[in-house]
Amino acid sequence: MKKEKGIFVIPAEILRIILGFMSERDPIILSFMSRRFCRVVKTMRMQGKRIFFNFHPNQIDMGVEMMSGEEFYFPLPFKYLGSRNHQLSEIWLGGYVEDTRKWQFRNFFDQLKNVINHTEVDTIRFEAYATNFNLQSVLEDIGNPTCLHINRIGSDQASYDIVNHFDAPVVNLHVPMLERVPKRILSRKFDELHICKANYEAGRGEAYFYLEDILVTNAKNVYLDQIWMTLKDMNQFLKRLRQGSNRELKYLTVVVDDEITPENLLEGLQTSVATTIPQTPATKYRNKRNFYLLSFNPVEYFDYVTVDGRTVTVDIRGRDVSIYVRDTEVA
Repeated sequence: MKKEKGIFVIPAEILRIILGFMSERDPIILSFMSRRFCRVVKTMRMQGKRIFFNFHPNQIDMGVEMMSGEEFYFPLPFKYLGSRNHQLSEIWLGGYVEDTRKWQFRNFFDQLKNVINHTEVDTIRFEAYATNFNLQSVLEDIGNPTCLHINRIGSDQASYDIVNHFDAPVVNLHVPMLERVPKRILSRKFDELHICKANYEAGRGEAYFYLEDILVTNAKNVYLDQIWMTLKDMNQFLKRLRQGSNRELKYLTVVVDDEITPENLLEGLQTSVATTIPQTPATKYRNKRNFYLLSFNPVEYFDYVTVDGRTVTVDIRGRDVSIYVRDTEVA
């Protein structure tokens, strides 16, 4: 251990050993992690690939995931947040914050801009439970990430403001159950748009999904998460999609609620088409998949349907829309 300008600095190797035995439940070690260790902590952070920030009413905890996969958490010393970590690719903002206008949060976000703009961050994940999130001061002068994840409870308008501020081609957005996705967002030509209709009270998605939200989107790939979409809902959706003007949508993923399984959904589709006469596939469909020409109810709206495992490919007015149904357990 050496002394430099009146400050004791622990060698990085020793600190790694200390942190190796440390967890979030070690308040003694955590409280001892003060500014005098920041230089070494910063050195360690230079070797990390992901930084987590968890907000609390009066402080921010920072976690670092090392290239080895190890994760460390400790109270964040605001003054020493700056880093030029070229391995850093993702930043998570999570936890709870009462008011970002407080001096410590203003200072934090100023430093955060410096981190984002001087590293190769391509993903920013917002999961802050904010009651007063001053986005203008947070987002100013921050470059565009490739991917945005937004899961926030509090000011829902703030979530939309984040999306509108960035030009990220991939957006993962949680929307309250009974709310519509703003048209300004739907009109953008995302490469991928992930929408989760979240029922925050029940803790799961419900069947309250506005089909118009997807029918008018310009996104090429749309993922619906935690949606309870019955066979009837699916048929109605595809009927509306066939009648709609959306020419961008190429791929749709539906993550069904745990009360209806993908097997049931696919079985329902196959049962619906089983009464039709199997047809010889067109040239582009020459493969071993099941193929049916749909000509009457209950799915008369489809031109062609192919079922391959859990992927249902529907030809709608000359364009293929693949619907991938996967199983999930919703907490």
